[in-house]
Parts: sequence; C-alpha cells; structure tokens
Amino acid sequence: MTVACEPIGSTVLRDIVAAATRAPSAENTQPWRLQWIGDRLRVLHDRSRAMSSDIDSMLDLTGIGTLIESLVIAASSHGLQAEVEALEGLASYGQLRPVTDLLFEACSDTPDPLTDTLESRCTTRRMDANRPLTPEQQQALLDAAEAFPQVRIDWVEDEDLRAVARLVGVGNRVRFEHQPFHAEIYENLRFTAEEALCTSDGLDVATLQLPLGAAGLMRVLRSWPLARIANSLGFSRGVARQASQEVLTSSGVALLSVDAANPECFVEGGRALQRVWLEATRLGLAFHPMASLPVFVAHAKRSCHSTLPPRQRGLITRMLDELHEQFPSLGDRTLQMSFRVGHGVPPARRTLRYSTEQVLQTAPTNEGVFG
Repeated sequence: MTVACEPIGSTVLRDIVAAATRAPSAENTQPWRLQWIGDRLRVLHDRSRAMSSDIDSMLDLTGIGTLIESLVIAASSHGLQAEVEALEGLASYGQLRPVTDLLFEACSDTPDPLTDTLESRCTTRRMDANRPLTPEQQQALLDAAEAFPQVRIDWVEDEDLRAVARLVGVGNRVRFEHQPFHAEIYENLRFTAEEALCTSDGLDVATLQLPLGAAGLMRVLRSWPLARIANSLGFSRGVARQASQEVLTSSGVALLSVDAANPECFVEGGRALQRVWLEATRLGLAFHPMASLPVFVAHAKRSCHSTLPPRQRGLITRMLDELHEQFPSLGDRTLQMSFRVGHGVPPARRTLRYSTEQVLQTAPTNEGVFG
C-alpha cells in the first residue's frame, strides 16, 4: 500500500539504476538511456544501438522492457513503488526516443521476491539433457507473466518441439549465410576479456559456453570470404544442427507472443520476459532466449527478406509457413521471443554493462544536447 510520496536521493537512484541495468538485451547492445527529470526517471530508446536484422525495433524494445521491469523490481528493494507511464508524441533527441517515465512513491510493501535474482540472472546455453521440468515449475514460469495481458506464453511439446528445433536451426543458419547478418554477429562479439572491458557491451565469447576449439574457429570466420568457403563445406548447416539439438535436449521450450507488432506490446513483452527469466533463476533453472526464430518470422511477414539471396529467402519463407502450420493458435499474434529452460551450470564469465554514469544522464537543454 502506498503511504507517502517523497524525493529519491541520488545514492538510492544510482543503486536502482546499477541493479536494473544488469537487464538483458539482444547481443548485449543495451539500447537504452535514462534521464532523471525532476521527480521522474525517463527511459529512452537509443536507436544508435539498433541491429540491422531488427524489424520494427522488436529486439530493442524487448530489451527496454526488461530494463523497465528491472527498474520496478530494484525500486521495491528501497521501499519504493514505481508507476510506469507510457509516453506518446514526445519529440526525439536525435537518436534518443522517449519510451516511458517511472514515478516513484514510498511504499510499505515488502520487496519484490525477484529482487535477489537481478544480479545472478544470466544466459546459460549448456544444459543437461533429459531432465524435464516439473508441472509446478512450468506453472510458476507461466504465472510470472500473468500481470501482462497482451502477452501469452505457450509451452512447446512432443512433435511441436521437433518443428521448433528445425525452425531455430534455420534461423541460425541464415545468420551465418548472409553477409550483413554475419557482419552483425561479429560486430557484437568480444574475443578477449580486454575487448569486452574496453566496450562494456557485446558478447564476450567466454560467456557463450562454446565447445573446445570453437572460439578459435569463430575468430577465423570473422573474414566473410573464409566464412563463405566454410559455409559451402557445411559449416552453416552444422550451426543449424547444433542449435536444433540444443532445443531438443532442453527441459522445456516456450514461445512468447504478443497481441500486435507495436512498441507498447514489445515493451510489455520484454517486461514479461524478464519476470519469467528471473523466476527461472529463482527456481535454480538455466535460461536461454532464442531470438533468431522471431526475428526471421518478422522478416518474412514484412517481406523484408526479399533482398536476401534466393536460397536464404526460400528458407525464411518456409519457416513462416511451417510456423503457421504447426502453431495455428498463434493466429494473428506476433511471435516476440522463444526460449529454452533447463538445468545447467552458468558460464564462468558474465557480459559487462555500461556504467551508471554512461547510462544515467541529466535532462536535455533546449538545443537537444545533454547538459
């Protein structure tokens, strides 16, 4: 119950931001900036961080949704309730577009039970096979998203699981076979701890839990001419098989869809995804989001794949057809994310984040430049 309103001290604000900016984003691009404006914290979409494969900013806004939910959760540990107010019609500041304001009030409620998982949450790709989730675990993960009415989560089972495994494999294959997508992968990979520390973004290869020798091969295939040769010899098909096998050996696989392909739904979907992920962490489960399937489904729906080479265009077209055939219940809904859950050991190293000073800024001046 809200009992009073009071200003937030700078130390508390920075603590909230520091905890919340551990939130996940596609390829760890961290497409957000924050402004403290009087009595509110404004969340902005930093469009300079956009990836070329992202249609309608779906991935960026998913990440911003995970950040917003993390801010709400982190605030609760300081006795604060955060009200999220969507913003529409506000002018952008160059590449920065306002998304939401958060207003804080003193609150006597206990901290959100997911508070302690903000720091420990991570992506775990290496999972043990043949350890199914219990019905109670599945239900707990569904319940974690129930506060978001535009979001639906469907567990994938039996023959449907094989279909999702194939589709995820196709998505990963296309990423390695098309030069712009290949370049996007390498733009966000960090091959040494020093590289990761220098940028504080992207994916440290050490966090990917790759098989022995795979990191060295990935470094060699940074060269597109060499990657094309490797793909002609079956490398991209091998990537697809590996991704498919990971899906098949997961304890559980789910599809997260939203009512429509618009910013409001994508942000809400991101908030739901974060709560599900944190609940999985609280339950001691490993979690791995798989974005290639929804990304290329979006490409096919919007005919953005028309510029792809014929073979990759055909793969994506068949991906959309098979998804509709296998999951007619999706109907006109928008697939925003797929994810796998299981049992596994987290990576020894974690991806880095921008500092609070880099993320939290003062309000813009009349000229649109940050003061």
